[in-house]
Amino acid sequence: MAGLASAFLALIITLSGTSANAGDLFTGFQMDDEEQYFAYLGLREGLPWKPFDLDIFAQLFGAAQSYEYETGDRNIDADVQSLTPSLGITIPLGDQGWSLSTLTGPEFRWKKEKGFENDSGRDFDVGAFVQAETMYWKESHSLHAMVSYASLDDFFFGRIRGKLLTHSPETGCCEIFLGVDVAGMGNDDFSAVRTGPLIEVPVGRFFLLARGGYRYHSDSGSGGYGGLEIYTPF
Repeated sequence: MAGLASAFLALIITLSGTSANAGDLFTGFQMDDEEQYFAYLGLREGLPWKPFDLDIFAQLFGAAQSYEYETGDRNIDADVQSLTPSLGITIPLGDQGWSLSTLTGPEFRWKKEKGFENDSGRDFDVGAFVQAETMYWKESHSLHAMVSYASLDDFFFGRIRGKLLTHSPETGCCEIFLGVDVAGMGNDDFSAVRTGPLIEVPVGRFFLLARGGYRYHSDSGSGGYGGLEIYTPF
């Protein structure tokens, strides 16, 4: 896991340092009360080709997660890393701040499960990934909604996030945005939801976001979660 994360981080830094087009660098970490975690690092970069004045972009997204589940009388610990390169298109919807984006690409996944009688090595699989999202952005408020599907495990994920500027100092740091985050995910084996408040503080070119709240999983029941995110445009 450490080797994959180091190689991906080096690739992200190289690509962002040589970029000539507008892009976004984003990362985050989330953990729940069961000590299950999800961490990610991504780069989205605009491409110079603009057919019909549409914005074409490339995205590279890497993730690592750890979770537990039950099968029969066994508790299985899963450790998963994935890498998803994709191409996408953004369509501006008028001049009111709305846009619609879609992206797709392959997903490369490394998975290790512990708890079976005959534990095997890390399995490698390749699948397909597709995502659609809509964004409304103004300086004082924003709304972002997305839904994605990964063919590996037939996994669906959806999220709606809204933010509102609640504090804007005349001088010095820092503006404060408050909002709410609602997400749902699952496949034929499980379903889960999470929801809670968030706070975002821009510091220079970086946007720091903290969130947390209530989560429900069909296997483990109710609990809590917390997460941190960092985003910067370049």
